[in-house]
Amino acid sequence: MGIAVSDRLCLPIGVWLVAASAAWFVALVGWLSGGRRTMPCALWFVLCALGGVRHHQYTQLLSQHHVSRAGVYGTKGELVGRLAHDPDQLTDGRQRVVIHLDAIAAEGSTLQPLTGDLLLTTSADVHGFVADAGDRVRWLGRIRQPQPARNPGEFDYRRFLDLRHNLHATGTIYREGDVISIDSRPDHWWR
Repeated sequence: MGIAVSDRLCLPIGVWLVAASAAWFVALVGWLSGGRRTMPCALWFVLCALGGVRHHQYTQLLSQHHVSRAGVYGTKGELVGRLAHDPDQLTDGRQRVVIHLDAIAAEGSTLQPLTGDLLLTTSADVHGFVADAGDRVRWLGRIRQPQPARNPGEFDYRRFLDLRHNLHATGTIYREGDVISIDSRPDHWWR
């Protein structure tokens, strides 16, 4: 309950700590005075407040421009980022690479900062995507949230990418024309 409230209201951590302390105090007073009815309710509020504290700590580690918090899932536009490593060549001719995102320009708007990592896949028909680690890439695409498990016991791709690879978004380049530019990194770090 505290996690849901923290996600919707974005209360500061001080509010959560005061709520947890006050609920703990009420539970303690209820227990010492023999009022057995107030104690379970107060302990429930303590747990809710601690859930809010935990959620606040986790989400505050991410910037407001992080892909998982910026509300950009489903947005189509121009994306800018740097390759984290050389693209992996898949057996079916596609390429897959992790991109450190820099910015997004939704259709009809200017570039806005965007952080986080995106798993980019190029279709087998795209032969113009020749890039190396560190290269800056501009492309047209849509940011998608990885699919969660839909059935009990099914593999959860979203959770896998989040926990194993710290990836919160995916994207695909389907056509040659979607690649706007690839700027190679300088040969030396001092240039």
